[in-house]
Order: sequence, then C-alpha cells, then structure tokens
Amino acid sequence: MAKTAVCVRQEIIEFLRMNPTANNDLIAIGIDPDHYLARMEQGGTRGDGVMLTAAATLYRVSIKILMEDGTHLLLARKLLKTAHS
Repeated sequence: MAKTAVCVRQEIIEFLRMNPTANNDLIAIGIDPDHYLARMEQGGTRGDGVMLTAAATLYRVSIKILMEDGTHLLLARKLLKTAHS
C-alpha cells in the first residue's frame, strides 16, 4: 500500500525530531528547529530543501529537482553522526 503525502510528511518531521544533527542547516541560518517543524506539520505548508534533504536521508535515495530552465539540482542523503558512529 502506498503512503499518503500526510504520512510521508509526518515521517520526515519525526525523523528530523529524532536526529538533531539533521537540523544543523536550520541552526546555521538561525532558525529554531522546533518552530520550523511545527510550521512544517501544518497542512498546505510547502516543503523546502531541508525537508527534501531529510527525505533523501530517511528513505536512502537521491532526489533530482528539475528547474524550469532545464537545469537540475540533486539532493543526496546526508551521512549523520549517531551515538553509535
């Protein structure tokens, strides 16, 4: 059975909550991760690079974003430091 967009969004948000090092990009630009994740939980909120990078990491995939001008951006999963690494 396929996952719904709501389910995928929740999985990504939970992943970001459970993996604080995944939030380093937010912290680096002065955004409070808790505030960011609360906003991302709202239906209709558009995802961004942080969410897409977290998705790539969580699902162990690369995500290719095609731009209107024909160029593309490739988001690869990040290697996160854990308590066991």
